[in-house]
Parts: sequence; structure tokens; C-alpha cells
Amino acid sequence: MKIVATRENRSVILICDTCQLSASIVQWLPMIMLVFIIATFIALFIGIIGMVTEKKANPMFRNKMMRLRVILQAIVVILFLIMVFFSNFQSSS
Repeated sequence: MKIVATRENRSVILICDTCQLSASIVQWLPMIMLVFIIATFIALFIGIIGMVTEKKANPMFRNKMMRLRVILQAIVVILFLIMVFFSNFQSSS
């Protein structure tokens, strides 16, 4: 981390060395989110098909599919919040 001081407005600006890393991560976030969204839909449809089929699916299997879907949805929401945070951070600087 570098500290840059300017005399004009007497402010101190912190320059982070990892800003380039965060910019590259922000570029990949939509693709990573798409992978998790597709995985969420797959888990959702497997759960729906398991409930609709004539031979009823094991309740443990349905519970595991629901848990997997909730975890995948949580990951998508967290990635979306990270993407929004970094895009607002980059546009303000």
C-alpha cells in the first residue's frame, strides 16, 4: 500500500496494490455468477422432477437438493453484492 499526499487539497490518498486484482475479479464475476445460476436451476429442476415422478423420491434426497439450492442461491447473492460493491467502488474512484 502506498500513501500519496497532495499539497493542493491537502488530502492523503491510499493506493492499494491489489486494485488491479479486484478489477480482474470484477470482470470474471458475471461468468462465475452464471455458472452458479445454472447450477441452481439444475438443483431446482432435479428437486422438482424428484417430487413429480411417480415413484416418490427419498425425503433425504429432496432435503439435500433443497439445501444445495439454498446454498447456491446464497452464493449467487453474495457474488452479486460483491460485483455491485466493486463496480460502485471503481466508478467513484
